[in-house]
Amino acid sequence: MKSLCLLLVVTAAACAGDSFDEVDPVCTFAPYDVCSTEHDCLNEICTGFADFATPVCSAICTTETECPPGDGVTCVDNRCKPAAPTACTRPLSDAGVPP
Repeated sequence: MKSLCLLLVVTAAACAGDSFDEVDPVCTFAPYDVCSTEHDCLNEICTGFADFATPVCSAICTTETECPPGDGVTCVDNRCKPAAPTACTRPLSDAGVPP
């Protein structure tokens, strides 16, 4: 009986921090989602910025007002740049790897 109680306590402690709410949503390739190629983006503009680790789906602009809504969006070199890429996970292809 002590073994069963100990097992339950250890299992409960191990699962205490698990939460599905902490997982990033799947990218939809909307503006400011991470991307690899222009084909990943709804508007086919995948661009990198020097201070981002990964390219993002963007849009062409001459002023911030032309950019899709987002947090801290600015127009940099005629490309809409968010304050940070959208926190999302790229979907897996049929082969089990990001497309």
